[in-house]
Amino acid sequence: RVVLHGPRGERREGVSPTDASVQHKLSDNVLLPGEYKPVEPPAEQESQFLEYLSENSEGLDLLTALKDRYGEDPFFALILEAPKQYKNFVVEGGLVFIRDARKRLLCVPKILVSGRSAREIVIRHAHSLLAHLGAHRTLCLLRDHLWWKT
Repeated sequence: RVVLHGPRGERREGVSPTDASVQHKLSDNVLLPGEYKPVEPPAEQESQFLEYLSENSEGLDLLTALKDRYGEDPFFALILEAPKQYKNFVVEGGLVFIRDARKRLLCVPKILVSGRSAREIVIRHAHSLLAHLGAHRTLCLLRDHLWWKT
């Protein structure tokens, strides 16, 4: 709240600056530079997204559709030929993951699934999953769980 003081020092509007409850509420929401510490998403949240992607991707199991098809993408074909040369990538169960700072992201190859781009299916699914909250939030969700070469 704002306190306006007239020329004689009388209080016009707002609350007393000594009101402890108001000061306490305001200080709870203030972060000083260097105080921000991002919260790591739990590992179960990552697997939940992949399970949801598997079960609810417009009638097809996208994880099964991607499995063992990375060789069709020229970039991922190189990784499959010599996985030890690409230490940031992990091949597991026919799927390719990239290691990020704190987690593993599912890689999405440039392939067609039922006549549509796998990347398009993933983007549409993420947008629908977020109840059409916009491009920025969709992009954030995709960055948190998926990766593909641009």
